[in-house]
Amino acid sequence: MILQLIVHWKNETLAGRFFRLTLAASLSAPLSLIVVSLLSSTGADENAAMSLMAVAGFGSMAFLFAINMSMVSIFDYKSTMDSIKTIHGLMKKNKLVFTRISILKDAFLVLGKSVISIISLSFFMFVNALYSGGMGVARFIALKMHTQDRKQQITNYRYVGIIISIASICYVLYSVRLFFGGKTGVYDMNVALVIALYTFVEFGINIRDAYRLRKSKALEAKALRAVSFASTLICFVLTQTAIMSFASEADNSFVNALSGVAFGTLAALIGLYVIVDSFLHQKKSASS
Repeated sequence: MILQLIVHWKNETLAGRFFRLTLAASLSAPLSLIVVSLLSSTGADENAAMSLMAVAGFGSMAFLFAINMSMVSIFDYKSTMDSIKTIHGLMKKNKLVFTRISILKDAFLVLGKSVISIISLSFFMFVNALYSGGMGVARFIALKMHTQDRKQQITNYRYVGIIISIASICYVLYSVRLFFGGKTGVYDMNVALVIALYTFVEFGINIRDAYRLRKSKALEAKALRAVSFASTLICFVLTQTAIMSFASEADNSFVNALSGVAFGTLAALIGLYVIVDSFLHQKKSASS
């Protein structure tokens, strides 16, 4: 496969491009097999987790090559960069549609965390799933603001702040209980890595949403930014808890509780800011 890849490297025809991408994707199988075989020969305790990560990594690369080929085919066989630019233009043109579709990710986040909480028998993960559910409701209310009049927008803007505040205060109260003997749960390395990876994906999505809406002064955009920032803060707690669970054999409940209280309080302050800001907008709207 590598020899064929070298032979056809300079073939710039459409068939040549697709043939190279197909070869690159096909290489994921033998390369992952080589890595797994080498890991198996070491006899280390982490072989299973490392092998899983290697196979997942190479499989993801093959999946990206497949997406690239499909994308290029859909957009009249343009280059990859031109296809990406075309998609970006479509998303900007239909921003509201894509934003509404993106609310489905909140449902998947809640479902994913709920499944992990059941597998790991962790009430801590279930609490995080409930928090994500609250943020999903807040995001839904924020998206409805687009077609509303100014008065209703301000009201829903305040509701978003209230939901963020209440959800964050409940998270803080749950974290406080960890100071008095509560446990966040102990996860083995495989489950902890899944939780960390899942949380990093959620973190990236939230940061992207906040960055995309950074320049807009519309109340809808400000509400969505607040939801993204609050969700991101709680991501730090979940990631820390998962990593420290297998990185340290000591009881990390106190550290996790401290982190939960700190980041939960910051998230609650974001909600409080939205509530105060809604009253300022209401006052300004009444005086104009």
